[in-house]
Amino acid sequence: MAEPSLRSVSRRRLLLAAAGLTLAGCGFRPRGMAGLGAPTVQINNVPRTSQLGRAIARRLAGSETRWVEPPEAAELRLDILSYREERDILSLTPDGKVREYLIRASLRFRVLDKEGQELLPATELSAERDYSYDDNLITAREKEEMLLYDDMRQQLVDQMFLMIGRTIASRK
Repeated sequence: MAEPSLRSVSRRRLLLAAAGLTLAGCGFRPRGMAGLGAPTVQINNVPRTSQLGRAIARRLAGSETRWVEPPEAAELRLDILSYREERDILSLTPDGKVREYLIRASLRFRVLDKEGQELLPATELSAERDYSYDDNLITAREKEEMLLYDDMRQQLVDQMFLMIGRTIASRK
């Protein structure tokens, strides 16, 4: 296989740089993620250092909404009522060993405004995935399960933000 010439690589880089400058010059800016429709939010019952707290903080980092601690400083109050992760056996091999697992994550929350009025009543979101299991690949399967839980957690946080954003937008 022939290596690309230095000249063609340089030409590609020059074209990419020119395209980037053109877009920057016209005012193009990636939109980022939609926030909650309020500048500040106070989130109850979830530490920032927990896996769910980190997923929420990641989602907020790309938006215009900031997570603040004193409830009085927040425009919205997000109450995380519960978050659960579960694993069930989905199928077994003929000799009784686990072949597949079904994992679930569920998130229950509600949203209040600054005055304590309920904007969004208690709502439950859930996600599930299944994956095959092999005793010979225990470490890889544990890592796969962890990645699937991370993906479901982020999916639930994204869905929650969309629901809250739409609810707030419809009230304005």
